[in-house]
Amino acid sequence: MISNNYKAELKWMKLYIITVPFVIFFSYSIYLFCSDSTIEKMKDEDQFFELGTALLFLTTSTLFLLSYSHNRNILLLLLSILLFFGAGEELSWGQNFIGFKTPDELKKINVQKEFNLHNIEIFNTNNFDHTRKKGWRRLFEINFIFRVYIILYGIILPLSVFHNKWINKIVSKIKIPIPPISLGVFFFVSWLAYKIVLYYLPIGKNENYYESTGEIFEFLTAYIFLLIGIYFFKMRKENIMGIDIKEYLTQSKMINSALD
Repeated sequence: MISNNYKAELKWMKLYIITVPFVIFFSYSIYLFCSDSTIEKMKDEDQFFELGTALLFLTTSTLFLLSYSHNRNILLLLLSILLFFGAGEELSWGQNFIGFKTPDELKKINVQKEFNLHNIEIFNTNNFDHTRKKGWRRLFEINFIFRVYIILYGIILPLSVFHNKWINKIVSKIKIPIPPISLGVFFFVSWLAYKIVLYYLPIGKNENYYESTGEIFEFLTAYIFLLIGIYFFKMRKENIMGIDIKEYLTQSKMINSALD
């Protein structure tokens, strides 16, 4: 029965799922088809992947907000605010477009001297001397915190809710919006692709490759969040808050039709 539930979810979510492998492949294909100079530019401010990440976060934030306006689930609103904040931080709140200066006090503690929080030294991946942080200091990195969050929310939460009755009962009572595991698992797939690409790239010869790959990873993460946002928006009129998609299909007696 459990396997049938997963099969039903995969079939129900197929139009969402099918796009992710293609987006991952085509994103990393720049290393096959683009010149070194083009790849190096990808790490710079306001380039394709950074702009794309901000746009995807902003779009997803809007979808969560629209979903919240329908069912008034406060957690959807919090997700909307979180992703709006991510979009703003990604573009340094429009600093490079508007041209305003970074306040002196912020400039003193910001690794890139920009108007954002994630580049403040304690939250940044690098120290002021641009060396990468090591050990326990990495625990405060925004990138590390965000990756822990997406694993907890996108993978561990839906798995736990479906397989543990005690957690299911708590989540159902709180009405936490549960992302489909068939989408959440791609957070791990994307991270694995990121690590594989890094392994084969000549990072030692070109440090800029590392930064460019990081921008692609963030873009792919934002894309997966977009699909989750579309899912919640599409299901906004259904009673799915606190309910896993497999449980919803069972309750609505759609599981058999989904498997046909």
